[in-house]
Amino acid sequence: MTDRIPCTHPSRTGRRAAVACLAALLALVAIPLHASDWEGTWLVKAEQELSHCPDLGRTYGRVFTYVITVAGGQITAVEKDRGRTFTGVINPKDPSKAHLRGVVAAQGGYINEVIDVELVDPDHLRGGTVWHWSDGIYQCGGSLTFTGHREGSPEAPY
Repeated sequence: MTDRIPCTHPSRTGRRAAVACLAALLALVAIPLHASDWEGTWLVKAEQELSHCPDLGRTYGRVFTYVITVAGGQITAVEKDRGRTFTGVINPKDPSKAHLRGVVAAQGGYINEVIDVELVDPDHLRGGTVWHWSDGIYQCGGSLTFTGHREGSPEAPY
């Protein structure tokens, strides 16, 4: 079994073994992501939507532009067109994941939105949101998934 691992193959010695070992390790290690990788302008596309609020309109297929900033472990995403702001935290154990919340006025009530986002690589993200609308009397809710790419980078193939 160890003859399949380049570092321990009996025919590999010295420099050849070191190069083979380094190549094997690099193939196993993903690009590390940092909190600062979130910062920038992102184009986010609503992919799948489930809504129990027929009067609130649909977001499926729409693209939104967000400016994301990071300060310490805090993350803020501001939608460029409407100024909607979502704030949250970056997971300290896994900086590729963030959790945000926001409250937005809509149709005579408020939408309370909870968002989980994953930074797939430094130029692509994906996630989902669960939201709840209420005007104090009536209420409904929904969810959607989304993908996004950093402005200026190619759109993700998923």
